[in-house]
Amino acid sequence: MNYDNGDVHEGVMEFTFADFHGGTAQGQINNRMTPQVVDDTVLFQSVQHQGIETAPAHHYTKLKDIAQFWTPDGRFLLDPPQEIILHNGSQKAAVMLYGEDEIVDVLDRINQAIYLNLDQGALLDEDEKFKFVSFVDSSSINSSLEKMDGSLVIRTAIAGSKGEISLSASEPLLNALGISVLRYASENELEVEIRDSVNGKLLNSFIAESDTNIKGAIQGNIGLRVDSSLGVSVDYNEGQEDFDWQGEENIQVTVQLVDNATVLQMGANEGQTEWLELMDASSLALGVDTVSLITRSHATKALSQLDTAINKISSQRSVLGALQNRLEHTMNNLSLANENLTVSESRIRDTDIGKTMSAYVKQDIINQASTAMLAQANQKPQMVLKLLGK
Repeated sequence: MNYDNGDVHEGVMEFTFADFHGGTAQGQINNRMTPQVVDDTVLFQSVQHQGIETAPAHHYTKLKDIAQFWTPDGRFLLDPPQEIILHNGSQKAAVMLYGEDEIVDVLDRINQAIYLNLDQGALLDEDEKFKFVSFVDSSSINSSLEKMDGSLVIRTAIAGSKGEISLSASEPLLNALGISVLRYASENELEVEIRDSVNGKLLNSFIAESDTNIKGAIQGNIGLRVDSSLGVSVDYNEGQEDFDWQGEENIQVTVQLVDNATVLQMGANEGQTEWLELMDASSLALGVDTVSLITRSHATKALSQLDTAINKISSQRSVLGALQNRLEHTMNNLSLANENLTVSESRIRDTDIGKTMSAYVKQDIINQASTAMLAQANQKPQMVLKLLGK
């Protein structure tokens, strides 16, 4: 019925009854206007396909009734159902969206995906499992995230870049969801002291960021990496409507170092050695274990990560190349020394043979002379007897 002119129209109307989570129905006495729920008024506009004007969406609005999921040519983006993938480091979780889904269904699936599939549930209590994502029906003066009506806010319970969550899906679907970054990840800043665990002597001290490879902090090729979750606990702050991280003041970690460097004997003398130390070339040590190409910003960051990894590998290759050159030079010197030693030994052997032969000939001459003298000495008595006629 049209109250303005009294016309009555016959037709079919479909009503949906739901709990509006504290929404207050407001109306005025003697006013023919329909009461409106203002607490659940959001940015999304529900669409009616019969030409009726759009109206604000709420927690129980179906996705098929949200204008952003319809293209200008009348095509529904969720027909057939679409999948969005949440990425957190090397882990990912898939969430399906259906046209019949209400916004609360989407909230529940995303919460479950982060809590279970992205393993962030281990950081929180059971009653905080639905705090990862919320629907902003009215902006909050206390929250730094829930400032835009009608938006989905996705949070992470992991501090630093390790907690970064990215979404991937078809471009039209991402545009319909209106994905934007409300807060960029930042690493924890740490004051690090390295001491000898035996005598407590201070070996090194510096300021570093968590989840960053620090080379040479202890010695040579030994790298140091402090996990962003070390000594950090997380709780949901109801007042700020966000996760709150608390860190311990002093954290002591004992690390036992085992030197597995190879020592190469480079010469014949003591101290003529070279140390062969090989760096850790794993993807984690190179910082490319969580390379993501989901968005343009991720791809740009990935280029930096790959450049850093390439520089590390190139540096190690130059060290190994220099050591290889020294080894080849040493091998050449040792080969020449071996040849000279062989020649010297041959000469010495030749000299010993000549001396021995000389001594042998001398002794032979002496023996022959002695024999001749004895023979002559024996002949003289015979000659005397012969002269005497005997």
